[in-house]
Amino acid sequence: MNRGGHGRGRFVDVKLPKEKHLQRKVLKRIWSYLRKYPFQLVITFFAIIIQSGLNLVLPFAIKIAIDDYINITEVNFEAILIIFASLVVASLVMAITAYLSRLIMGIVASRVTRDIRRDTYLKLQNLPIKYYDRNPHGDIMSILTNDIETINQAFYQAIPQLLSSVIMFVGALILMFFTNVTLTLVALAMLPVAFFIIIFITTRAFKHFRTTQKSLGELSGVLEEDITGLKAVKLYNQEADMIQKFEKSNESLANATFKAQTYTGLMYPIIRLLDNL
Repeated sequence: MNRGGHGRGRFVDVKLPKEKHLQRKVLKRIWSYLRKYPFQLVITFFAIIIQSGLNLVLPFAIKIAIDDYINITEVNFEAILIIFASLVVASLVMAITAYLSRLIMGIVASRVTRDIRRDTYLKLQNLPIKYYDRNPHGDIMSILTNDIETINQAFYQAIPQLLSSVIMFVGALILMFFTNVTLTLVALAMLPVAFFIIIFITTRAFKHFRTTQKSLGELSGVLEEDITGLKAVKLYNQEADMIQKFEKSNESLANATFKAQTYTGLMYPIIRLLDNL
């Protein structure tokens, strides 16, 4: 799981591959850990399908109840009661499947990150001394903690959300075609714009997230150097220099984080705007 950046060789001291090749290699490596849990992944997949499908169907059930069984002259209470009971059951099923998918994915995420952390630690034991000479200790600590925790969060939150969004999108298109073909085609005309905006934002957000991880490793290195050498710092009255170095690294991390969050924060409002249009 190599990552670019100056002085950030991951497991071996070699020239890093190109960005696209690197991403494919990382995804392939991550999949080698995920595929150890096929049963859990299948259960999660079907739970998300059920949850997303019910989330699409419920508004139509409410529409049917209002259009067909409630009017000024007559109200069909029996039919409304049946629809209401169905909505309650569907909502309970949605809650159960949502909990089940998050629970199972949380277990898978914790086990995968445990395996990655273990393999990373074992790999570090076998690396030559020159690796530790060329890479700051704080950077290595950041790999074992922050980087792997980021993977954990991606498994637990991002992957289920992405899968749910894809299912909701496809399902919504199918329902829209059955409801009104003309309006569906108008909505589809906005898709190229939406995809362009998503690609534009995610590309820049990814760039700043990489900078964030690099800055985080540098800050961890400064803290590790400061704390382990605290006696020497005080002995030679270097507190001011260490504070200045810390402030510089801290500010760099804050700026990178702000830029990354700014781009990711833009995505949802813009997509909602296009959706409303």
